[in-house]
Formats: sequence, structure tokens, C-alpha cells
Amino acid sequence: MKPIQRLLFPAALLLAAGWLALPARAQQVLAAPLAIDQNSLLYHTNVATSNALVGLNWQSYRGVPISNTNGTPVGSDGRGPFGQQSPDTIAAASPQQFRGLSTISGIPVQATTNVNTNLNFYANVPVLNWPHTTSDGTPSGPVLYVLRAAQVGAPYFAQQVSFYFGAVIPPPTTDENGKALAAGDNLVYWLQQPYTNNLTNATPYYWSPNARAVFAVQAGGIDITWQKSTPTNGIPSDTNNYALVGNFYYRLFKVHYLVSGAAIKPPQKMYWTEGGYQQSGHPITIPQDRVSLVNVVYNQNFPKYSIPGDTTTQIPVTNTLWFSQTPPLLIRADNVEGRVFVELLGELNADGVTRRFLGFEIVDVYKEPSPTDVTVNLGDRVPAFQDGSDDSYLDPSPIQNLLQSFYYQQNNANGALPTLWATRETHNLTDFEVHWLIQGVAGLEWPYVFDRYHEVWPSDLTKYVDYIRPAASTPAQAALTPVQLPSAEAPSIAYQDPLDQVRAFLDSSGTFYTMLDAAHPAHRTLLQFNSSANIAFERVFSFLDVDLKSPALFSNSVAVN
Repeated sequence: MKPIQRLLFPAALLLAAGWLALPARAQQVLAAPLAIDQNSLLYHTNVATSNALVGLNWQSYRGVPISNTNGTPVGSDGRGPFGQQSPDTIAAASPQQFRGLSTISGIPVQATTNVNTNLNFYANVPVLNWPHTTSDGTPSGPVLYVLRAAQVGAPYFAQQVSFYFGAVIPPPTTDENGKALAAGDNLVYWLQQPYTNNLTNATPYYWSPNARAVFAVQAGGIDITWQKSTPTNGIPSDTNNYALVGNFYYRLFKVHYLVSGAAIKPPQKMYWTEGGYQQSGHPITIPQDRVSLVNVVYNQNFPKYSIPGDTTTQIPVTNTLWFSQTPPLLIRADNVEGRVFVELLGELNADGVTRRFLGFEIVDVYKEPSPTDVTVNLGDRVPAFQDGSDDSYLDPSPIQNLLQSFYYQQNNANGALPTLWATRETHNLTDFEVHWLIQGVAGLEWPYVFDRYHEVWPSDLTKYVDYIRPAASTPAQAALTPVQLPSAEAPSIAYQDPLDQVRAFLDSSGTFYTMLDAAHPAHRTLLQFNSSANIAFERVFSFLDVDLKSPALFSNSVAVN
């Protein structure tokens, strides 16, 4: 297991898991979480073959690391943090670090007191019913293994986060002295927009003038300086904690927050769309009648450019996630993987500066999708999920195969999403791939599932209509015994077995027939019927009549499948 750098959990989860909660602290003084490297915490005897270093052994008889002096106090192994006994030394323990501890452990115990004092522990294991296994699997068999000790899980430390990624960060609920404000008063006591003298706008949060709200857009510890809405009387003695606006001083109040990497809402997926990833990526189409502007809010983990442009060395600018305003309007991605905040905006407001806030998405950008393999019978509806789960809310977006089409798309009425039908056997993994899109804010559709389809003829004969045929050497001869199909339903041949030549025929009057001979005694045809907005498919299995008396004659034909 790799080292765990930081674990962030909501308070409710910690309590449910039985953790010992530390005393609650005011929102304004939240500290960064205590991060424990799991591998360094435990003792490993075989360091050479593990990814861990020799660390603390909590089961050692020599003691535990409660100080940096061996034996003082009693039970200390001398490997505690520096500064625990002498605060002026380096690396002092964090405040409240050892205020509480909750442990979960267990030990193996005997089930009886029956013991033979003339035998050693190993020989007494069966009569003590000590946890063990036997070589033959029976309770009374020879003892194979004895459980002396067990470690089920390793300890983790975690701390409550202030906000999830993408959450709205409201003004402080206390005044500058930590005194609680009445419910709702914080919205008038403090300005909604934080104070900053950063001219580059590179803040670890996002102030949206469109939504009039502050959003958490960067995971980890962040600081926000809030400005009091009313000025102070006169000139304060400590002007460092005040903002001078005109001739008035406004109190400033810096607050530290801990933002989780977990999202406040289910993130949307996005894949690289440029260069060699054009085939697997899916640019997001922007509905111009609803969305006027897409604002990508970058952070230190997801920058605007992976390589900033340099006029001296002619290094090109390489974008990461961006809104392409050249028609057609698209969101594209390249170069960087990670999580980013995206604001969706409508038309300009009356002030001529801000825009109508439509909402936001949290977008997880990946290099390329991981396909799910789905098998579907020819003539069946193409599903998003192999198990038949409901996919009516997903919009299929097939990746176009330039050589041939493997599906028929039925465009449904009344705003229903299209339906895909399997119409051709696939032979390569990438013959037929589909992005299934889910609708998000403002009607934008994002990739949700990426499927790679294997379209096959069904192996169950009951899924076909059987067509017994006489031998024929020419299409004209085969046409003497046709089947009349309903011409009003616009029948057509969607697909047929690609044998030595075309062996299924359908003329303009709707008569259907197949041409079989001794060398080709079996053949499959996929018929398609269109009636208004209704679609139907029929699978036809043609057999040579004389070979039905000797089934071995079908051994070299498609009938063996």
C-alpha cells in the first residue's frame, strides 16, 4: 500500500466510524489535518522487499513514543516527537496532537482452560481450542498454523474539512473577535466579496460577480480575507488589519479553511480532444440559445496552460481545458488531467458587466476513456449497460467509423433520445464505440459511459425465422420461391453473411429470397422494417432443404455457429 498523505472526511463519517472527536473549534481557526504516513508508522522486518521504512512498532515491549527520553515517563521508548518535553526544541508536537486517541484492536484467546502441563503451547493448541488451522481441514486434524497475533487494520488520523470542492464559502459567522453573529447577520456584517490586493486575481478561491458568491475551487488549506461592511470610527492604531477605502478604514479578518478534494456534486467527465486523442475524446457542444459564455476557473493543480507561451524561445501555448468560441462553440481539453471548476453564464445583465448565472459544473479531465465491452445481438437495441439497466436518460454519441456503419440510429419523437440498433458484425475492438452522454447544467451533455461493442449473430436458433430453401444456381432460379414482405413497411436488407457473393435478395416489390447451394448450405440475413417512426428487425436463417436430412453437410457453413 502506498503512503497515505492526507485523509479528509466529513464529521458525520468520523462519528459513525467510532472515532474520538476532538473539541469543536471555531470555523475561523481550522487547522490543517494531521497527516500520517501509514508505511512509516508500522514496523516491517523485511524492509528490502517492501515499500515501507522501519517505523514505530506499537506492539513493542520496549514502550511507545510518548516522549523523546527513553523511560521518562514510564513506558516511553524515547522516539516521541522532539519538543514534547522541551517546547524550545525543534519539531514540537502540534497543538492538541495528543489530546485524545481511540484504538480498535484484538487478540487471539483460548476457548477452554483444558491444558496438559506436560506439553508445550503448540501441542496444547487443540485442547485449548486456540485459533488454528489443520492440514486436512478437519477440527481434529494435525495442526498446521497457529494464530499468535493479528493486525486487521492500520491507524489513520483525519480531520473535518471546512468545505467540499465547488461549495459556496459564506462570510464568517463570527465577528473579528470570534463572537458569534446572529443567524443571517454575517451576510450584512461582512462584504460578500473577499478583500484582496492581488492584482493578478490568482486567489485560491473564486469570487463570482455573476453569482455573487465565493466558491471553493482549490483543494487544501486556503486563506480568505474578509472585509467588514461598515468602517471603523477614526484611524485605528493598527492599520495593518484594515483596508483604506477612500478616507475610511474597514476591518479585515483573515480566515483559514480546509477544502476537501472531494466534490460538492457529482463531477462531469471530460477527455482530451486534440491530436491523437480526437478519436476517443468528445468535445462538449455548447447550446448557443442557452449559454453565452463558459468560464473555466483554474487552480494550482489544474493550470490554464501546461506550457506557457514564450516569445523568446517560440514555445507554443498549450491549453488544458478551454472554451472555443469559434463556431461551433465547444469545450475542448488537452495536456493536463485533474479537477477544475467551470462556470456557465447566459446573457449580460442590466449592468453590462456581469452575466446571468446558470450554474456550475465540476469537471474531471482524463487523458482518454476506459472502455466497457458490451456484447449485443444483431437486430437488437444497442444498450449502454450489459445488464440491461435503465439508460433512457443517456444520449448515445457514436464515434464515426469511416469505413462502414455498424448501427442504425432511430431519431425518436417528442424529445426522446435516439435509439441505436446493431446492424453489422464487428471484427475489431474499435469497430463500434459509443460515448453515452448525460445532461448537466444548462443542457450541456457530458461523457458518462464509454462502450466498445461486439455485435454478433445470436447463437440461439429460436431468435431467427427459419427459411427452408431449395438449391439454386442463379438468383433468377432462387427468385421462383420467394417470400412476399409487406411493402408498406419499407423492408430492406440491413446486413447478410458476407459469403462468396451476395446470396440474399429483395426486389422493389418486397419479395425476398436467398440463393443456396451445396457449397453454401446456410445463410443469415438481417431484415429491417420502417413504418412511420417505428423500427423493427427480423433475423432470417436460410437452410438448404436437402442438407437437413444429413446435418453433417452443414459443417463448413455458418450453421455451425
